[in-house]
Amino acid sequence: KATMKCDAIDFHTIPEKQQAIHARLENWAAWVKPRQSWPVHPMFRQCRSNAWQWHPPEHRPTCDTQDAVRLEKIIGTMPEPFRTALRWWYVFPIPPWRARKYFATTTEGLDRLVKDARAMLANLSQ
Repeated sequence: KATMKCDAIDFHTIPEKQQAIHARLENWAAWVKPRQSWPVHPMFRQCRSNAWQWHPPEHRPTCDTQDAVRLEKIIGTMPEPFRTALRWWYVFPIPPWRARKYFATTTEGLDRLVKDARAMLANLSQ
């Protein structure tokens, strides 16, 4: 994962008290992320290739799907800026400057939003 540093804030620094929920969110992200490694044109989505025997199967890291489903349900009930911030940070990482624009906040505000979202999720998932 590329380092997302912006204006001297390291978005990959996880506070010690949020390490447990971060590990669960990483598991959730592995379950939620799109399964395809490259985009497929809609016209070819239903196409069945006979070339499957020449390609080794794509192995994905295993994850705790039950916990991932629990987190997905909780994240879906969270207030809008917090759930979107978690999805941005863990599933669909766009550059921080674009996320700041989307959330209409500063770099510090974006960092605070992600940390608050993690804290909220930790409290809701107990």
